[in-house]
Amino acid sequence: LPRLCLQPFAENIFEHAYNAKNTAVHAEVRCTEEDGKVVILIWDDGQGMDEKALRTMKDNIRERCRELDRGRAADEVYGIGIENTILRMQLYFDGAFSYDLGNRTDGGFYIRMMIEEGDDGKRDREQCNENKNPDRGR
Repeated sequence: LPRLCLQPFAENIFEHAYNAKNTAVHAEVRCTEEDGKVVILIWDDGQGMDEKALRTMKDNIRERCRELDRGRAADEVYGIGIENTILRMQLYFDGAFSYDLGNRTDGGFYIRMMIEEGDDGKRDREQCNENKNPDRGR
């Protein structure tokens, strides 16, 4: 996984899950393997997200992912929130990443990220080789 890719989700729990009604919030981060995919589930039992804001966020993510698929907007990825992190994961895993997010029926928020297993090490090595300084070590 790219460094700090889970941090924005944990930060959002501290930023948004608490309110006057939810003063004690529980959260969980779980990583499992299902059907050849690495599955990362992050959830909390806080206040959840306003339904209108949730729909807007989902629409924004969907539109920006379409732009990435059309080869546009990669240089427009900004911020450190949920939207940005999902877009960065889309770019990093090049089509092997999917997600689902929303409010939990019993309260709180969740995000479920799925990554198809593959030779991520190969991708990392190729990227490293592309960025190598040919003068290093001389």
